[in-house]
Amino acid sequence: MNTYLTEDAKKDYTDYFNSIVEKTGELKLKEFENAIILPFDKSDCSVETGGYVLDSNKERIPYSVCKGARLKMPPCDIKSEIKKINKTAFFLGHYNNHWGHFLVESMTRLWPLIDNINPDYDYIFIPVNCGGFTGTHGKNCLGILELFGFKKEQIKFAAEPVQYDKVIIPETTWGFEGGGYHKIQGEVFNRAAKSVEPSKYEKVYFSRRKLELDNLFGEDKIENVFKDNGYKVIYPEKLSTKEQIAIVKGAKHLAGISGSALHIAAFASSPDLIIEEINRLELKNDIQLQICKMKNINLTTIKGNTGFLPVLHGPGPFMVGLTDELFQFFKDNNFKVKNSKSKLTKNDIANYVIRWTKTYCNKTNNKDIVNTDTLSQLYDIHKEAFLPLIYFSKIITKSKLSEKTVLKKVFLEIERVLKRFKKKFTKKEN
Repeated sequence: MNTYLTEDAKKDYTDYFNSIVEKTGELKLKEFENAIILPFDKSDCSVETGGYVLDSNKERIPYSVCKGARLKMPPCDIKSEIKKINKTAFFLGHYNNHWGHFLVESMTRLWPLIDNINPDYDYIFIPVNCGGFTGTHGKNCLGILELFGFKKEQIKFAAEPVQYDKVIIPETTWGFEGGGYHKIQGEVFNRAAKSVEPSKYEKVYFSRRKLELDNLFGEDKIENVFKDNGYKVIYPEKLSTKEQIAIVKGAKHLAGISGSALHIAAFASSPDLIIEEINRLELKNDIQLQICKMKNINLTTIKGNTGFLPVLHGPGPFMVGLTDELFQFFKDNNFKVKNSKSKLTKNDIANYVIRWTKTYCNKTNNKDIVNTDTLSQLYDIHKEAFLPLIYFSKIITKSKLSEKTVLKKVFLEIERVLKRFKKKFTKKEN
């Protein structure tokens, strides 16, 4: 692994990468008679229960729980009538209708089916966020399952409690504490990619600029440099799953902003592939590191983030640019860079701040107010997302107060500035 990062981030990445464990022991496959597959019960917003399999005595089977934390949750009372099906079901675990989460959460029980999908079984998921293959993510997820060997009609989603004569539950291959994975998971990905012929593109840049999320600013500058140096710019959401796999199987260099798009590396077949990941956050992308180690892929990770506000990994927003670390990467790899300046435009900064305000604000009296209490709660859960701002705040304020108190003061100042800033750019946005 090559890194173009700050010293602290470099150590964090290296330590984590070295800690990833490959499991090789025998995996378990258990069968339960008259078992009940129980979907999530979201009627009580305070506690999300269900999401596992019950035995014939209606006792929760720990083996079926997808995440260990759910074992601590109260058992779910079955409030509806149980539908009975006189068949055998193969439990696939949780279905997450999101490309990245699907790869690492919903494909972890497929290993017994690499060479044998029984046409007489029902293959059943418990849906996390929707009960079907909807949108671009769902289309890609279904595409992977079909390449693996399934027919769409074989895949079922548990919308209500359902009891089968027998439920087969395989052990998961991913999600071990410390970022481990079982060796056979790589074979699961290889099985799905087996029939796909590699494309002709050797150097590819996966761009996020056409995503509907619209929460990344400044990528155009980075994209243009790669394009000028022979990389084919691809918008992966415009392609089928098969076309994306073909690209990663044929590529020698796959570059792009960190995120789910680069997780396609799980289907790579060339030992010479280099992933050039440009970080949209200072925080490491655990899944990308695990995939690259699992498939023995050369990973180069580069600091690209230029954002100055605390954000969470999912909603962002993110701002990236031609950082010193990126320029060093370009120099080391003989890239030609037409514009040596890396300054962000006023529009980049304006749109980034406006989007941040919308994401982390409450609506009060029809006015956007920065929700300092919510941000304070997020700090308790995701402290690492605030580390750059904490560091900056301590220097600027020269304060000896607690980090949380300093952050509250900074948030109030951000609120004051944003009110003026947003007012200035409201007409422009409309």
